[in-house]
Amino acid sequence: MPTIRKLGDQIVDVDTTDPKGIAWTKVPHVLAFLRQRQFGTRTHLFVEILLDTKGRPEQVRQIDLGDIDYEAQRVVVGVPETHLVSSSGLLTDRVANLSTTTLDALETYTEYERNEPEYSCGGDPLFTTHNGRASSGTLRRSIKIASTNASPESADESGPVLPNDIWQYAMSEILNQQ
Repeated sequence: MPTIRKLGDQIVDVDTTDPKGIAWTKVPHVLAFLRQRQFGTRTHLFVEILLDTKGRPEQVRQIDLGDIDYEAQRVVVGVPETHLVSSSGLLTDRVANLSTTTLDALETYTEYERNEPEYSCGGDPLFTTHNGRASSGTLRRSIKIASTNASPESADESGPVLPNDIWQYAMSEILNQQ
């Protein structure tokens, strides 16, 4: 019978006990960099929400302003249609708690940084550009840039941090608490 750790390692596709894994060495540095130098930016908020919700990058990208409950400190995150519970209609979304740091970043972002889209993009997206909802490529690129800026000396060694690395790191935190 497989252990929870083995199942978790298969889900996130990394060995959660490997201290040299990209997530364990770089994600905390990128997060510290974003909190110190880019607090309340779209990139910073995206990373904080990825970590709080443990959601996949695409589901976090799809969050609308209406999905956030500031008073309850929660956000509704969609469940991918590739999951059986979603494709069968049993569960299409879930609720995740937001940390105080994430709520502060969210407040800063929505008040000062968020672009109001010039074109209708369906819903009222949280992560925007002037053309509408931020694309996955735009968010990925902004995290790569932040990762390179956070530790330029190690950027060439194993490559920059990507949104999926942050998701894997967030998932590994659950496994490490077991």
